Amino acid sequence: MHLKKIFVCCAVMLLLNGCSPSLIHIQDQAVTADSRYPQYVTDIQSRTNANGILEVQITFQSSKSRTINYKVEWLDDQGYGLRNPIDERYRALSLTRNESYVMHKLASDKRAKDIKVHIK
Repeated sequence: MHLKKIFVCCAVMLLLNGCSPSLIHIQDQAVTADSRYPQYVTDIQSRTNANGILEVQITFQSSKSRTINYKVEWLDDQGYGLRNPIDERYRALSLTRNESYVMHKLASDKRAKDIKVHIK
């Protein structure tokens, strides 16, 4: 049921998406109202693993080959950013036309309860 809600929210956001940089914001296992998804984001899942660390999985699929730049920002339970030198810079991700790519991210800090993924 929870996955169904996320999928419906993603579909609605895909319809409303513009060409501006996007922000994928996952909070408390749900998609928030300020989330905007580029058309090539097809699925988002998150969970807290057995070690108490937040994991996020984002699936990308594009109708054309493209390179996107993304940056991950991990947040604590009050919304404050947690320093993480690994994820602080934008990284390039090449998407091949009509092929799915699943990106897995694992927080490096147990205090991480939320994630923001900036895509440009």
